[in-house]
Amino acid sequence: MKCYDSYKDSGVEWIGEIPEGWELKKVKYLALGKESLFLDGDWIESKDIVFDDSQIRYITTGNVGEGKYKEQGLTYITDETFEKLHCTEIFPGDLLISRLNPPIGRCCIIPDLGNRIVTSVDNVVLRPDSQYLKSFLKYAMSNPRYYEYTSLIARGATMQRISRGLLGDVILPVTVDPAEQSAIASFLAHKTAEIDQLIANKEKLIALYEEEKTAIINRAVTRGLDPQVTLKPSGVDWLWDIPEHWEVKRFKYLGRFVNGYSFNSSDFTSYGVRVMKISNIQTMKLDWSDESFVEESFFDKYEGFQVRENDLVFALTRPIISTGIKAAIVDTDEKILLNQRNSMFKVSGQVHTKWMFYLILSSQFVQEFDKQIDKTGQQPNISSNDIAEISVPVPALSEQKNIIANIETEYSRLDTIIDKFKKQIDLFKEYRTTLISDVVTGKIDVRNEVAA
Repeated sequence: MKCYDSYKDSGVEWIGEIPEGWELKKVKYLALGKESLFLDGDWIESKDIVFDDSQIRYITTGNVGEGKYKEQGLTYITDETFEKLHCTEIFPGDLLISRLNPPIGRCCIIPDLGNRIVTSVDNVVLRPDSQYLKSFLKYAMSNPRYYEYTSLIARGATMQRISRGLLGDVILPVTVDPAEQSAIASFLAHKTAEIDQLIANKEKLIALYEEEKTAIINRAVTRGLDPQVTLKPSGVDWLWDIPEHWEVKRFKYLGRFVNGYSFNSSDFTSYGVRVMKISNIQTMKLDWSDESFVEESFFDKYEGFQVRENDLVFALTRPIISTGIKAAIVDTDEKILLNQRNSMFKVSGQVHTKWMFYLILSSQFVQEFDKQIDKTGQQPNISSNDIAEISVPVPALSEQKNIIANIETEYSRLDTIIDKFKKQIDLFKEYRTTLISDVVTGKIDVRNEVAA
């Protein structure tokens, strides 16, 4: 693809040079006509929200994706609320710009939702003057360099926002030629759709390989590695038949559970001994992005709550749903104490920790585990006593070791393939990002590149 014949300095650092003939426009000056609009959405409180789909649709910042409308949160307000709050109705085809949550300033074009529509105060409605094509402006505000700038001028320590005033002063490079706007929008629509399809294809392949990983575990922990092995009824509903030389035992006879300690909020410090919380225990891994510590002296003081390397740890609150059981093997010898609403399982000499770990990742076990969860409260909970009563298959230690090795070999093979696809996806996304940035700032000329 070629460049334009000549360029000029925009005087705006994040934009750089733009083609001769292009202009710089503040966002607020894109809507100066009588029929145009640049206005915040409405302040609508949760008490005014209803779930009657015959009413007026209420959309929020969560509905605004990067250049795409996202269907979620089917909420509404009544005609009475609309009149009482003097709400502004928005229409299909309006641009909606989010002032909240990264990437700040992202926008989308509102589709026909089959209802009248209002939006939340953290969205800005942009109904531009007729000389500006909305699909062109959508891409102009999907530029990653634009996002970097809006992030810099946003305000807020815990939740960043940009005011409508600051957003309105953001400068965009624009061409006032309608044909050129249309060419740019058409080109990007076609090329980004192609890239998105490539990404979707790779994601489908990743999902298939993840399913294969699950199938490997399901087969290995309930049937072993010998396809010709003689089976016997397990006597356990979730297990069905198992190899005839395997045993079945309850969790509680294969080790012991230790529940976490209830530390006071005043116990926590900014450094010292790490405390493992429910947020740290994810499916198959530990995540330390949420860090908590207590004083060094607590480690010996609460000796019974020390987490050791190779312990199997469970989150007892919100431990499952679609992502699987929240459990992991501790893979560090760092000093750690276990917080409440977690439990650690310390295996006896009858089983390897990794055998128990892979066992609980099997689809069959997850279903059985799910039956034990108390879902009557606001958050699903399970007790370590409930887990302890679940019956599981137990082969000999030597066979456990062989099965573990086989699972990990297969996992390694599949993870290599999955990682390759993930890197390809990252490259596709990087190309998509660069392409949008280069086109909407005029670094490349696509006027004669529009695909049919």
